Amino acid sequence: MTALRFVLPVLACVCLVPAAGAAPIVFGDPAGDVFNGANPDIVSYYGDFPNLSHYSFNVTFAAPIAPPSAMAANSIYGYIDLDTDSNPATGGLSSINAAIGANMLAGPPIDLGVEYYIALGDELFSPGLVGLYDQNNVLVAQIPIAFAANGFTLTFPEGLIGSPGVFNYGVYMAFDNNPFPGDRAPNGSTPARITPEPASLALLALGLAGAGLACRRRKPAG
Repeated sequence: MTALRFVLPVLACVCLVPAAGAAPIVFGDPAGDVFNGANPDIVSYYGDFPNLSHYSFNVTFAAPIAPPSAMAANSIYGYIDLDTDSNPATGGLSSINAAIGANMLAGPPIDLGVEYYIALGDELFSPGLVGLYDQNNVLVAQIPIAFAANGFTLTFPEGLIGSPGVFNYGVYMAFDNNPFPGDRAPNGSTPARITPEPASLALLALGLAGAGLACRRRKPAG
């Protein structure tokens, strides 16, 4: 009976949260905060961890954008930097800090050490695919990217980056692959953090509850 009292509330939480189709937690970025003129203006973004099995990133802009392979004036380039151990003292240089150091981006340096990064510019040569690289600039995998009128979404399995779970990240976007001045997210020194969907959190809680029960031992009689 004691075990049931422990597990039933967790089961109830899981039942109340949809197992699929839950909305990710979206973060806003101020409109008009682009560096030095007309550049891609990030207005929202998220890093999602649905079903605790793969990562999904989305960036939305204030105006229409195009993929690099379109070779248009509004073709988007840039990077998503992944700090998979959430330690700014390890890993490579963030693209945000590199752009700040080259006087191509405003704001404070971001506390981000980069173990992996996603290069949107690779889509120029492989339409529909972007490159996932490690901190030594070695290509780990090509991952699919889907473009909409004002943004893009990309998804890849957790195992490609060593199954780190929840971690920190940052976004830098520009209209030129050099890169030239653009926009960043977030704007402060604190990096963004992957946010599991509510359904995933409920499943994780259930797993932890089950693990706790498995570790219980019956007290010896007498």
